[in-house]
Amino acid sequence: MGSNPPEKPARPAALPFKVSFRSPKELPILYAQQFTVNFTGNEFYVTVYRAAPDPWNAGETPSAEIDAVPLARFALSPLTWLALVESFSDQIRKLQAEGHISAEQVAAAKKAIGAAQEG
Repeated sequence: MGSNPPEKPARPAALPFKVSFRSPKELPILYAQQFTVNFTGNEFYVTVYRAAPDPWNAGETPSAEIDAVPLARFALSPLTWLALVESFSDQIRKLQAEGHISAEQVAAAKKAIGAAQEG
């Protein structure tokens, strides 16, 4: 007869703890123009890319083709991913309220995301 698949062990309960953030003074700022997000069933993998050649160098003609060079890959728990998305959304709402981002820019970004997901 058929056997049942083994049950996954229960995850331990999360424990609260205090996080002390260190200053990132020595950490370089890397400009990222692209990213991908994959979900494995347990974690979100976020890969951040930079454009090469840099399309924003003043005085240079932009290239017709740009490579996306990976800068870093992060593994995030679903809870951490939700907190990150909420933080981004909150910042976007604030920037819109202050007039730094228009509704047209938000719509264009959503359209670009949709096109990337379809491609």
